[in-house]
Amino acid sequence: INGIKPDGVVLLPRLVGLGSPERGNHFILWVINGTQKNIQIFDSLGIYNTLKTEDRLVLANAFRNVFPDLSLWDVVLPPQWKQTDSTNCGVFVCTAAEAIVRGIKMEPVALTEAQLSHLRL
Repeated sequence: INGIKPDGVVLLPRLVGLGSPERGNHFILWVINGTQKNIQIFDSLGIYNTLKTEDRLVLANAFRNVFPDLSLWDVVLPPQWKQTDSTNCGVFVCTAAEAIVRGIKMEPVALTEAQLSHLRL
C-alpha cells in the first residue's frame, strides 16, 4: 500500500464463485479509482456486479491511510467487453487491466474467438 497516491488507481483481480473465493471459478477485477472516487467492477459475465458489505469494509480498512472515505464511494460498472464462453475470464481480467492502464475505453460488446485468440497472445 506504500506508494499509492490518493488520486491513484488500484487494480485488484478477484476470484469469485461457488460461495467463497477459496473455491471460486471465475475471475473479476475491482478497480479503486482515487481520481473518480469510485470502485469499479469488471465482470465479463456480468454476474458479480455488486460489492458485499464485508468486502467494502475490508477494502476501506486496507486502504484507510490512502482513501480514508472509501467506504462511502460509489460502486460502478463501466462499459466493458462481454464473455460468451466459460473459459476466458482470465483473459478478460488481464485485458481490462491493460486497457485501464493504457486509458483505452471498452465497449459493452461480446468479443469473438478470433479477438480472444489475439488477446491471449
